[in-house]
Amino acid sequence: MTNKKIRWQPIHAKGWVLVFSLWAFFTLADDPSLGEINIELRGNIVNYSCVVAAESRNLSVELGSWPTRFLQGTAGGTPEVPFTLQLSGCPGEKTLQVYFAGQSADGAAHLLGLSNDSTATNVGVALLNQNKEPLPPNAFGSSNTAVTTDANGNATLHYYARYAVIAAASPIQAGSANASAALMIDYD
Repeated sequence: MTNKKIRWQPIHAKGWVLVFSLWAFFTLADDPSLGEINIELRGNIVNYSCVVAAESRNLSVELGSWPTRFLQGTAGGTPEVPFTLQLSGCPGEKTLQVYFAGQSADGAAHLLGLSNDSTATNVGVALLNQNKEPLPPNAFGSSNTAVTTDANGNATLHYYARYAVIAAASPIQAGSANASAALMIDYD
């Protein structure tokens, strides 16, 4: 009997390296910490969502042009300009808290401040409810902000706006006087 020696041939060694490489790749690919991304999704499901009618969206209320001497001589400001907002799809026969969110006037938190592109000074915008009671910006929960919907979940909101002097002792500078606010509704 002759002794035969077994030799490892390079091709087999390459095959084992390939098998080991594939084993390591698939073993590490199963590691959940590699490339793991956590995504958390949150939200609420609500029964109702009030809808602002098309004619009430992006509403522009024209407050008019007024001489500075008229404003300087008045304690209340210019005459009130009425505006109306229509809501639908709200909970029926429910009291909603409605308020206007916006920038308050510097030195007069009860007034809506003018936008940055306005050039008039010492003037703000007073918002009033249907009873002509003040609605300061961001006044959530005030009794002046309560609105009741009808049985079908509709509501007509009547408001007023007017220019008002911030500080009676300070002069008013003429110029553009624009303000903006967002209507916020809480119907719990």
